[in-house]
Amino acid sequence: MNKKFYTILVALFAVLTAIIFVLKQSDAFSFNVMMIGNAVIFALSILSYAIGSKYTRSENNGQFVRGVMGGTFLKFFLAILFGLIYIVMNREDINLGDIMGLMFMYIIYTTIETGFLAKSSRTK
Repeated sequence: MNKKFYTILVALFAVLTAIIFVLKQSDAFSFNVMMIGNAVIFALSILSYAIGSKYTRSENNGQFVRGVMGGTFLKFFLAILFGLIYIVMNREDINLGDIMGLMFMYIIYTTIETGFLAKSSRTK
């Protein structure tokens, strides 16, 4: 199950990177912000999945829920932290397209991660 998740996650990363390269000429977003954001969200998803999947084999359902929620909260908190860093560093140049694009990527990665964690908890 882990191998399939990582394969899909790497494929999603590659597809999003290709889309960012294709839309590079657009003024809707900043290329560097989107590329760094994609890499950061990708890494946070791997970290969050590793934390949550560690508890899928637990016989205590509460332990599984705490593991998944802990990974999700960590990912959410770090995403907000990186967003605040972006806003503070670019006060004059904040691009709404960047924020919306990064939110969209966060939702996609989190949906895939949650789906795999839910499926792995049902099969074990």
